[in-house]
Amino acid sequence: MKKLAILLIVVILFALTGCAGIGDWSYKIGNNYELWYFNSKDICIVKVDSESGGTSVLTDYIKEFRYNERYLLLKAIKREIIEQYSTQMSMKKILEDVSKDEIDYYIIDMSKDKISKSLTLKEFEEFLEKIDTHDMNDWIVTYSLTP
Repeated sequence: MKKLAILLIVVILFALTGCAGIGDWSYKIGNNYELWYFNSKDICIVKVDSESGGTSVLTDYIKEFRYNERYLLLKAIKREIIEQYSTQMSMKKILEDVSKDEIDYYIIDMSKDKISKSLTLKEFEEFLEKIDTHDMNDWIVTYSLTP
């Protein structure tokens, strides 16, 4: 009887904790930066500082990113926009329909751990003209990475 009670407790514990984080994933970028997916509305950039945690660098919804050894370029949508439309349409539809005016652009210099302020498309493109982007990957759409 005692063994059955212990087995039952173990089964209950697995049932309560076993599903936490199902579907969550991370994408390693470099210099301890990762893209973390928590659910369809939460994809953010984190600077990992231990095996199980890190510091959120940017919590806006990361729509697309590209990077090389030094720079991480981001297209992000403000959380308010995601929340505003998420009750009316699917996340995929929001990402397809979002206008360029609703996208914020960011640059992270991973070698210096510095993130830019939110940039307009024009400011972003001006910065890109000043740096070498030939070794950067193509833009990666975060929605396409979801399992």
